[in-house]
Amino acid sequence: MKYNTRIAPSPTGDMHLGTCRTAYFNWLAARASGGSFLLRIDDSDKKRSKKKYVKTILATMKWLGLDYDEIVYQSDRFDRYRDLANALVEIGDATILDNGAI
Repeated sequence: MKYNTRIAPSPTGDMHLGTCRTAYFNWLAARASGGSFLLRIDDSDKKRSKKKYVKTILATMKWLGLDYDEIVYQSDRFDRYRDLANALVEIGDATILDNGAI
């Protein structure tokens, strides 16, 4: 069985030990099973996310010796999430709150 795994650090500061540990175990599971390992940069907090921390994340992954098959930026998928949320509203499986949240 192939395991496809990921790590999703937030570029709001340096990667901490717990994130590095999780990255290692997820990478190991993917590589041992012939699966893929995805690096997803969780930059959804636009106010606190910084490009310098993305660089730090990439450098830390390299320093740890953890390669990844793909890098994805969470913010690149906002339109897709909005479309899916609106589709749920259209079929009655979600509602829009007074503050605009779905």
